Amino acid sequence: MTPDELIEKISEHNGIQRRNRFSVDFSSQCGDITSVESIPAIYASFGQRGVELTPDRTTGPGIGRNIPTNPTYESDKGLLIRFPVEQDWATYKIIQSWFNGLSSLSAGVSGKLTAINFYDDCAKQGTVTLKALTYNGTVACTFTFKEAFPAVILPMDFDSEPNSGNATYDVIFNFRYYEAR
Repeated sequence: MTPDELIEKISEHNGIQRRNRFSVDFSSQCGDITSVESIPAIYASFGQRGVELTPDRTTGPGIGRNIPTNPTYESDKGLLIRFPVEQDWATYKIIQSWFNGLSSLSAGVSGKLTAINFYDDCAKQGTVTLKALTYNGTVACTFTFKEAFPAVILPMDFDSEPNSGNATYDVIFNFRYYEAR
């Protein structure tokens, strides 16, 4: 492809997407959350998508022919989102409420996790939506993570160094599958 052909191809699709323009929405039936829109987020990462292959045992180079069977979401970390800490810790408190809704801790069991609410009642209802935005803020692509819920809040660092920057925390969300539209 020549440089002119590359420029023309990019122009046909209205330019190149920036990596830093996105927004995050939540919805769940757990805790105090029903729907929360435009959550401030700094960074998001999710794993690759693939297809499981089953060899059909026909002869040929290598291992022969492979038949695609099931979609896979190959990730060792699920959906990782980094959030800034607001002065009132609003987003952190929403995620804590979601955690509590997933377990019996919300029922007031004094610090002991004795049972998990039924998956269908709570975790299955969770959705995390990541919207990739254009330069002017319109939605270019939407990634919807289904059966999503927070699985881990990674350790937080508090640092009193003058150049330590703003406080952030990372949350890993588990999800069953995602759709891109």
